Amino acid sequence: MLQIQNISKQYRTGSLIQKALDRVYLNLRDNEFVAILGPSGSGKTTLLNIIGGLDSYDSGDLMINGISTKQYKDRDWDSYRNHTIGFVFQSYHLIPHQSILSNVEIALTISGISGTERKQRAIKALKKVGLESQMHKKPNQMSGGQMQRVAIARALVNDPAILLADEPTGALDSETSVQVMDLLKEVAKDRLVVMVTHNPQLAEQYATRIVNLKDGQILSDSHPYQVSSLDHSVVHQNMGKASMSFLTALSLSFHNLLTKKARTLLVAFAGSIGIIGIALIMAISNGVNQYIKDTEEKTLSQYPIEIVKQGIDLSSLIGETNTSSSNQPNSKGVKERKIVSNMFSKISSNDLKSFKNHLESQSKELEKYANAIEYRFHLEPMIYQMKNDTIHQVNPSQFSNRNAYASALMPSSMSNSAFHQMPENKKLYQDAYELKAGRWPKHSHELVLVLSSNGTMSDLTSYALGLRNYEELKEMFKKFSQGEAVTSKEETAVYSYDQILKQKLKVLPAFSLYSYDETLKSWSNHSDDPTYLKKVLNQAPDLNIVGIVQPKGNQETTILSPGLNYPSSLTRELIQEAKHSKIVQAQLADKKTNIFTGKAFGEDKKPSFDMKSLFKINPKKLQSAFQINPNALKLDLSNLQGVNMNPAKVSAKDLQEIFSQIRWDFSKIQFISLSKNLISDYLKQYPESQRALKDLGSYLTSSEARRVVQQYLQQQYQNHPALSQIQTKMTNLYNTLMQEYIASLHGHLPANQAEMMKGFVQYVKTHGQNRVNHLLQESMRSLALSKTQIQGLLKVVENDYQNYIQNYHKKEIALIRKNLAAYLNSSRGQAKIMSELSKQMDVKDWQNQLSKAILKQLGKKGLGSSKVMEQLFSQIMSQMATQMKTAVRFDPVVFSKAIQMNLDPQQLKNVFASMLNQKNSSYEANLKTLGYVDEEEPSEIVIYPKDFEAKNEIKAMIHRYNVDQRAAKQEDKVIRYTDLVGTLMSSVTNIVNVISYVLIAFVAISLMVSSIMIGVITFISVLERNKEIGILRAIGASKHNISQVFNAETFITGLLAGLIGVLVALLLQIPINQAIHHLAGRTDIHAFLPVKTMIVLVALSVFLTILSGLFPARKAAKSDPVSALRSE
Repeated sequence: MLQIQNISKQYRTGSLIQKALDRVYLNLRDNEFVAILGPSGSGKTTLLNIIGGLDSYDSGDLMINGISTKQYKDRDWDSYRNHTIGFVFQSYHLIPHQSILSNVEIALTISGISGTERKQRAIKALKKVGLESQMHKKPNQMSGGQMQRVAIARALVNDPAILLADEPTGALDSETSVQVMDLLKEVAKDRLVVMVTHNPQLAEQYATRIVNLKDGQILSDSHPYQVSSLDHSVVHQNMGKASMSFLTALSLSFHNLLTKKARTLLVAFAGSIGIIGIALIMAISNGVNQYIKDTEEKTLSQYPIEIVKQGIDLSSLIGETNTSSSNQPNSKGVKERKIVSNMFSKISSNDLKSFKNHLESQSKELEKYANAIEYRFHLEPMIYQMKNDTIHQVNPSQFSNRNAYASALMPSSMSNSAFHQMPENKKLYQDAYELKAGRWPKHSHELVLVLSSNGTMSDLTSYALGLRNYEELKEMFKKFSQGEAVTSKEETAVYSYDQILKQKLKVLPAFSLYSYDETLKSWSNHSDDPTYLKKVLNQAPDLNIVGIVQPKGNQETTILSPGLNYPSSLTRELIQEAKHSKIVQAQLADKKTNIFTGKAFGEDKKPSFDMKSLFKINPKKLQSAFQINPNALKLDLSNLQGVNMNPAKVSAKDLQEIFSQIRWDFSKIQFISLSKNLISDYLKQYPESQRALKDLGSYLTSSEARRVVQQYLQQQYQNHPALSQIQTKMTNLYNTLMQEYIASLHGHLPANQAEMMKGFVQYVKTHGQNRVNHLLQESMRSLALSKTQIQGLLKVVENDYQNYIQNYHKKEIALIRKNLAAYLNSSRGQAKIMSELSKQMDVKDWQNQLSKAILKQLGKKGLGSSKVMEQLFSQIMSQMATQMKTAVRFDPVVFSKAIQMNLDPQQLKNVFASMLNQKNSSYEANLKTLGYVDEEEPSEIVIYPKDFEAKNEIKAMIHRYNVDQRAAKQEDKVIRYTDLVGTLMSSVTNIVNVISYVLIAFVAISLMVSSIMIGVITFISVLERNKEIGILRAIGASKHNISQVFNAETFITGLLAGLIGVLVALLLQIPINQAIHHLAGRTDIHAFLPVKTMIVLVALSVFLTILSGLFPARKAAKSDPVSALRSE
C-alpha cells in the first residue's frame, strides 16, 4: 500500500517559483490500475517520479506499507526503485549499445541475481511481452512498439510491486497503443500500476481508477481509498540489495566504447604515447643496466676485491674539505685551510698481517663465498735476456724506469711490463682460454704466452723475448724522452708458435747481484757490471715458454693479462731463496747496521767519503820520491871557536855521503790525513771536480735538468686551453695600447717604424705597465700546473737525475785523474806535500840519524874533539834546518806511482752510487731491495667471489671485522679495500638511472597531458550518456554505481592505452636493437622490457586514466536522474 500524504513540490528557476504539487493526498491500493489524467504542467509526471523515488518531495510524506520515507537515504531509495518499482517511459529509454536481452537483464544485474538466473528471468519476461525471438537485437533494430514492450519487460523482470508508466502510448500508433495497454492491464491483475496519460479514452477503457490533476492539485478521484488502521498493519519489508558490480559497469562501458571504436582507439593511442616513451626509456635503461651487470659478473675474476697495504679514506677527506671550505673567513686575518695535512692524515696502512690471520681463522666460512684467496707480495722476478753475449734486464724494465718522462706521458692503460703473475688457483682462468700451442706451466720456471682476444701479442713482448732487438726499444724510449720524433722502421712481424716456444730467458734473485767487498767491508751492487752479470746469469736457471693461449670467443674479460705469465710458485721460490741467502741473513742479524755501507742506519745519511778506501800507498816508492841535493846546502863553519875550518873540506860529496846514511821512515806518517788535506787543496785549485761528489742541487742547476723540465712543460702546455685565451687577451691589450699611443700623438706620427716602436715601448712603460703586469699575473694563474702535473714533473726530474749521475760520473772520474796528475806536478802541489810531510815526519829520529852521520864524517876529517864537535854540530844543524826546504827534491812521477787509487772504475762507481743512495737507506728498504719479504705480511690480499651474492657476503664480513676492531679501539687494524669494478659500475649505473629518470620526467609530461585529455573525453562521454545515467538510476543504480560505470570506462581506456603502448614499444625494440648493435658494434647489449615492467606500465596507464576520470565520474554520479531522463 502506498500513501501520499500532503506532499508538495516546487521548482525554482532563479526568482521564479513553480508549484508542481500542492498538498496532494492520495492512497493507492496494492492491486489496481490507476490512471492519472491532467493537462501538461499539472504535476502528473512529478507525482509519478516522487512515487518512483526518482524525485524528492519538499514537504509531506510518502508512506510505503505504513512506513514513512522521510528518513530514507540514497541507498534506501536505490533499493526501493530496484525491487519495488518498475518504470515504463514514453521514450522507452533503452540503452542503445546493449542488446535487448541485456537491457532487460540490467535491473536483475543491479539486484545481484546470478548470471544464469538473470538470463532465464529476462528471457521469460521477453517471452511474456512476445519478444523472445528478438532478444539479441539492438534497440535501433526494432520498432517503437517493440521497444516499448522491451521497456515493459525490463520493468517487470524484477517482479516489482508497483509499475509506473509515463505516457506509455504517447509515441505509439493506435494499434500498438492497444497492445501496450492490454499488456499493462494484464500486469495490473496482481500489482499496482500507475499510468500517466493525456488520453482519457484509454484511461476509461483500461484503468480501474482515474485521478485528475490540475495545477498540482487533485481535482477528482474515481475510486478513492480511505486507509484505516484495521485495514492495514504496518509492515517493514526488507527490499534487498541494490548494487551494480564492477563487472557490470565494465560491460556497460565496454559496449558503449564499442559503439565508438574509432574515437576510442584514437583516445587510447593518444594516451599510449607517454607509455611508449617511458617503455622505450625503460627498455634501453634495462638493456644498459643488464649489460653493466653482465660485465660486472664477467669481471668478477678479473677485478676481484683487492685489499692493498695502503689505503686512503677519500670520502672523509672530501667531506672534511667541503666542511672546512664552508667556514666563515676570519675578518682580522687570513685563516689557514688544512688541505695537505688532512690529505696525509687520511692515508693509512692496512694491517694485512692481522687481517690475514683473521681470514685464515674464517677459512671454512669463506669457502662458501670465495673461489680463491690470493696473497701477493712486493716482489717482481728479475728476468734477463741474453743474446750474443749482450745482456738486457727485461723485468722489471730498467730503461722505462730511467726514462720516466716517457713513462709519465704513456696512457695509464698501457702496461710497461710484459711479465705478469698468474693466480695460484688454476680453475680461475684455465677454462677461459684456448690452448693454441704447448701446454700450461707445471713448474716454477715455465712461462705461458697469453695472446689478446684477436690472437696478437704486443711488440713489447717481442722485445722481451728477444724476437726484436732490445736496443731498438731503448733507443725509442731515449728519443721519446728527449722529445725527438720516433718512427717505426719495420712492418708488423709474424712469428710462428715454434719460434716463440724456442725462446729462453734467465731469472735471478735480487740478492745475487751483490757480493761482499773485503776492501770496502760492505756489500757491493754489480747490476751494471756486465762481467759479473754474465757470470751469475750463466749459473742461473732458464725460463722456458711452454705454452701459448688465447681467450675463448665468448670471454668478454679475462683474468690473465696479455703477455708472458709466470706461476706464483716462481715468486714463492724467489722468496725462499732470498730468505736463506747470506746477504739477507747478514742484514736480518743486524737490524741497526746498513750492510751496503757498514754504518748504522741514520749515520750513513750524513755526507761522508772514506779517503782511506780510495788510496793505497807504496812506502818504498814514496821514499824514493824524496831526494837531497847536496849542492843546495852551503855550510859556513868559520865561526867555530879554536878551530881553523876550511869550508872546502866539507864538500858536496861529503854531504851526499852524510845524507846517504839517513833512512827515511814513512811508516808513522798519517797518509789518510795527508791525503784529505791534499785532496782539499786540490779541490780548491780545481773546483769543477767537486761536482762529481755533489747531490741533487748540482743536477738541478745543470743544463740537463733545464732541458728535461723545459720538455715536460712544453708537453703539458702544448694543448693547454688557456694559451689561446691568453694569446687573444695579449693581442687585444696590444691593440688597445697601440690605439691609445697613436691617439696620444695627435696626428704627429714618428718618421719611421723604429721610432714608432721606441715611442710605443716608452708609452707602455708609462701608461700601460700596470695593465700588462695584471694580464701577466692572470695568465700565470691560468697556466698553473695541477697537482697531477706537478707529480709528473717531480717523477721526470727524479728519474732523469739517476741517468745524469751515472753518465756524469764517468766524465768526472776521468777529469779527477787528469787534474790530480797536473796538481801533483805543480809547485803548489809539491809545496803542499812538503808542508804536510814536515808536519808529520819524526824530526827527532831524523836529527839523531843526521847527527850520527855528521859525527862519523867529521871523525874522518880529524875533528874528534868533543868541544869542537859540539860547536860544529850545533852550527851545522842550525844552517841545515833553513836550507833543507830547498835541498830536498820531490819527484811527482814517482810520488804518483807511490800513491794510487785503491779502487777500479767499477768499484769507484759503486762508492759514488752508495753515496747517492744512502739517504734513502733503511732496514726495511734494504730487505726489499734484496728480494726478501715476510710471508706473514702480504702487500696485497685478493679475494675472488663466486658470485654477486657471495661478493656481498664477503663485503659484509669485512664490515663486521672493521666494526669489531673499532669496538676494540684498534683503529689501526681497520681495513680499507678496493672494489674497482663494483664502484665503477655502480657509478655508471647511477648515471644511467639518473639520465633515465630525467627522460622519464620529460615523457611523464606527455603522459599527464594524455591523462588530462582522457579526463576531458570522459567528461564528454558523461554528457553523451546522460540519458543512460537516468535509466540506470531509475532501475535502482546508486550514485556509486554511476561512478563505477565511468570509472570502468576510463579503466578500459587506460588498459587499452597501456596495452597499445607496451605493444608498440615491443615492436619498436626491434629497430632500436638493430641500431644499437650497429652503433655499438656488438650484439650483447640490447633493449628489453621485462614482463613485470610491462605490467607496471599498463597499471600506471590504468591508474592515470582512472585518476583523470574521477572528476567526470563524480559529476555523473551527482546528475539528477529526472533531468537526465529528459535530456536528448
